[in-house]
Amino acid sequence: MLETKDLLRKADNRIPHNFHQLITDEEVDYLLSYAPIVDIGEEEANKAVTAALGDNFLKISRTLDVEACNSGCAWLHYWVDVTKKSLVYASVPSDQIIPIMADSLEHKMDKLIRYYMITKTEGATKKKLHSRRIVGQLEMQYFLLPGDLNSASLLRRRQRDEERCFTCSDAFLLSLSPITTDTGDA
Repeated sequence: MLETKDLLRKADNRIPHNFHQLITDEEVDYLLSYAPIVDIGEEEANKAVTAALGDNFLKISRTLDVEACNSGCAWLHYWVDVTKKSLVYASVPSDQIIPIMADSLEHKMDKLIRYYMITKTEGATKKKLHSRRIVGQLEMQYFLLPGDLNSASLLRRRQRDEERCFTCSDAFLLSLSPITTDTGDA
């Protein structure tokens, strides 16, 4: 049987609540209940911009606002689809982005690193690979590396690889990735 002294120490008086989500939903609804109005001075240009943004603009804007509330910063990836000749954009999760700022007093971004896992199928087998992109002002470097995101042996495996050159930008990318030092070989 338990003593009363033990029962006093087993109380859990925390009150679980969803306060952050309530505040986030309130902000998103306040800012983006309706699609933002584009006004750049000319009626024809306003219609062209609204048409270029498409029907998904409100949904993506709401996703960006929720991401900004949760992580402090939201990222939008946009590109031009040359086959459809249209502007395409998507929200990118903030945990996949590392901004590299320029050495100046102005807060200008010099480069951006995006890393995420992809699954590549080769026949009947599936391989998990790192997709790493370093995007600069005029160039983009793209790497596919074997292993998972928290692999400590990734760096050693890449240095032992004799067939592929270990470039300076690849080493820079690996040094910024969240690699744990625990290999589990204890």
